[in-house]
Amino acid sequence: MCFNVYAVKYLFKYVYKGPDRARVHIYESSDGNQRNQDEIDAYIDARYVCAPEAVHRIFGFKMQDRSDAVERLQVHLPGYESVIFNAGEEEQALEAAQNRLSTLTGYFAINKTCTDLERQHGRLPVGMVDSRDLHYFEMPQAFVFDKGWKQRKRQARTIGRMHFVGPQEQERFALRLLLLYGKGFTSFEDVRTVGGHLHPSFVSAARAAGYLRDETFFLHSIREAAAFHMPSQLRSYFVALIVYGGLQDPLPVELWNTYKEDFMEDFLKDGMSHAVAESKAFYEIANRIKALGKDFRQFLNLEVSQLDVCDAHVDYEGHERRGHANYGLLNSEQKLVVDDLLSAINQPEGQCFFLDGPGGSGKTFVYTTIYHLATARRKQVLNVAWTGIAANLLPDGRTATSAFRLVVADQNRSSSMKRQSEEAKRLSKIDAVIWDEAPMAPKQALDAVNALLQDIMQNTLPFGGKVMLLGEIFVRHRLKSNMRLQVNDYEYSEWLIRIGNGEIPTNENGDIQVPA
Repeated sequence: MCFNVYAVKYLFKYVYKGPDRARVHIYESSDGNQRNQDEIDAYIDARYVCAPEAVHRIFGFKMQDRSDAVERLQVHLPGYESVIFNAGEEEQALEAAQNRLSTLTGYFAINKTCTDLERQHGRLPVGMVDSRDLHYFEMPQAFVFDKGWKQRKRQARTIGRMHFVGPQEQERFALRLLLLYGKGFTSFEDVRTVGGHLHPSFVSAARAAGYLRDETFFLHSIREAAAFHMPSQLRSYFVALIVYGGLQDPLPVELWNTYKEDFMEDFLKDGMSHAVAESKAFYEIANRIKALGKDFRQFLNLEVSQLDVCDAHVDYEGHERRGHANYGLLNSEQKLVVDDLLSAINQPEGQCFFLDGPGGSGKTFVYTTIYHLATARRKQVLNVAWTGIAANLLPDGRTATSAFRLVVADQNRSSSMKRQSEEAKRLSKIDAVIWDEAPMAPKQALDAVNALLQDIMQNTLPFGGKVMLLGEIFVRHRLKSNMRLQVNDYEYSEWLIRIGNGEIPTNENGDIQVPA
């Protein structure tokens, strides 16, 4: 049960994700042979129906319900009505639009009708609802829109909701304000008339009415936006209010202090500490203000430390303990890799390495050891892999596509990351990149990452001078000792190697049989 709009804001995202699924396939075998089943595909394409959901569906109970309909109401400037047309029929659509009422111009029309009837007859016909007593957003309660507003013949629970308008569209924003608080308007000119004076713009009319001067308006505006905007959208709205709404000190600071928990909500949900989340939210807002040509200190003159995730509390002693414990378990080949990588990280010029070894030779264990020992030495290591499954096996692992913002639509030939962005600044602080499954990545992805790091670091060395552990470039390491053999897992280890060598037979679909 959703009892307020804050719950709806998050539940709305999950409604369209669909339920869990299960698949059952019944077949008869004419030859008596057992058919091979693609267990991986069957697992992915599966749905689970719990007992309560099954009972609801068997007995035909409602899975969801809705009490009130919501009708969206247009907010547009004069001559800016929405026009829908087919290609090649633009002129016909424009002609038809000139004689068609929008929900807003229809509101003006019915108010004018009420005014004319009252002027002619001294009162409205019996039973007719006076639309002039209703705000624009209240119209659906007593009227239905069908090429114009018509009085409802039967009662219905309908809520009117005006289209949201950001403060960067100053005229539309002011028009929405005037419609929100005023009644009985018969034209756009009537909306701009305040105290008998016709103002040249909706903004000046709104200011004359006191809506854009009273700080309580901005408090209400942010509170309304926080109810249904996601944190990133809310930060953008706050920036628009500051830059285009003319907020004066100390109001922006008061709004920040009041709603900063809403501004940094997404960062907190990502597991960041409160201090880091507050810093990231504050400086994202500050950077957006600067991007619009304003000095954020004019509006938010606050001392907020500029922290990053890496600046949060790091248990360096814990990393050192885990790193040394892992190092003690390495064989001589693995120690050579770790020693070379840690030595390269301390050098000013970057180096590139390729670590080669079959499944079970301990590559992931080597990556983890390097990560802990480097972190203990106050170095920053970025762990990436080409697939999400491999990335999950690495400490703080990410997919290469996500970490470097590779453009999938461009077949990973380029990155959408900008050199001035916060992500690029974080990449510039990285000392080494460990890229698992590098041979799985297409060549153009490596080229794109190379170009990106060179651009960020303004360095023409390979990968911008970063230490890279990936494909065969300058130095080659090969792990030959199979660690699984030392724990009596010989058959599984041999099977993995045979898969890698392409020695396992496949069926007509290219699938292999996984041993029980």
